[in-house]
Amino acid sequence: MAFRKGHSRHSVWARLVAAVARDAAATGVPASEMASEARFIDLLTCGQSYDGRHDLRAMSDEQFLALERVAAVLHQDSQDALVAFSGERLRRFGRYG
Repeated sequence: MAFRKGHSRHSVWARLVAAVARDAAATGVPASEMASEARFIDLLTCGQSYDGRHDLRAMSDEQFLALERVAAVLHQDSQDALVAFSGERLRRFGRYG
């Protein structure tokens, strides 16, 4: 993610989250998990929220597909580095990307 001079990482993140608000809501993941880049990355890397209340394996396929669309915008680096997310996508749909 590129940052322009004068824009904080947090404000850029907040704008990106606002841009995918409809898909973000369709995931069933609470806004608090997406409000912080670190929490969102933890969810995709560990497979569950910091408090253990939300788990990628418990999502419906429709929710997971919405999460995939959100991740494509919010995490434009290699999604293969997001271990739990990549593994769950492979388990559900038999594909890596």
